[in-house]
Amino acid sequence: TSHYRLLAHRMHGLAVMLNGQLDEAVGHYGNVLEAYNPARDAGLRFAFGSDQAALALAHRAWTRELKGDRAGARDDCRLARRRAETLAHGHTSAHVLGVLAIAALQAGLDTEAALAAQEARAIAVEHDFPYWVAWADVILAAGQQGRQPSERMRALEAAISAYERQNARQLLPLAYGRLAQAALEGGLTEPARQAVTRGLAVAADGGTIIHRPQLRLIEARVRHALGDFDGEGKSRELAFDEATTFGAAQILTQIALDGCMNARGQAQIQWQQRYHASLRKPRGEAIEQASAAR
Repeated sequence: TSHYRLLAHRMHGLAVMLNGQLDEAVGHYGNVLEAYNPARDAGLRFAFGSDQAALALAHRAWTRELKGDRAGARDDCRLARRRAETLAHGHTSAHVLGVLAIAALQAGLDTEAALAAQEARAIAVEHDFPYWVAWADVILAAGQQGRQPSERMRALEAAISAYERQNARQLLPLAYGRLAQAALEGGLTEPARQAVTRGLAVAADGGTIIHRPQLRLIEARVRHALGDFDGEGKSRELAFDEATTFGAAQILTQIALDGCMNARGQAQIQWQQRYHASLRKPRGEAIEQASAAR
């Protein structure tokens, strides 16, 4: 019973995190780590695919990055890596590194994300884990800054197709968002609009709405490029409202900065206030102040 309780808390933590309930997710991951007994539970990596403590640490690192808790995320990242290295279990290592790669990517640490994804991919190829190969390829394609937009679009489209062939959906909203960004940078507004629309649809259907504030922000940029300034403002407000509800402080600051740069008139002043509030206050206070400003 205790074994399945570990698995249930870890998987429930992931489910609620993807649904935007970040604080609840952190609680479930903490329950795993408090209940985990290395002598009793380390062998579960063979029955459950991966070590539950290492995964709880990796997923909590991802969740804390989204919450804007960089220090906590760094601590969890270090502990997750150390545990995976100690266990030397292929699937645990591929899973942990894959999750740490997306955490780094969403924190804007593209080089760190690429290194983790490359490590995860090498292990997955060695042990024939096609899902984690496809996962790593999405991260690598999504983080290809500095390459031509057309090259990034081709890499993302290929990675999306390979990931879908694994009957997987978790990374698709992020991948479609990055595809839309690449299309925008290449001046391709209609493909960008199609990609962000697809990403929002997958996020709703697949229970991965944690990606939605980022997608709404990209949607605002697409609408700006199309000259739909009223729609741009509505998309940015939706992004801000949802990020505030989730407690996703990391993306909240990005949204506010985008408003500072692209909104007009009184709306721009409000976005400047929101942005400076997000910089001055600790994460929890920033979220509370953002809620009051809506």
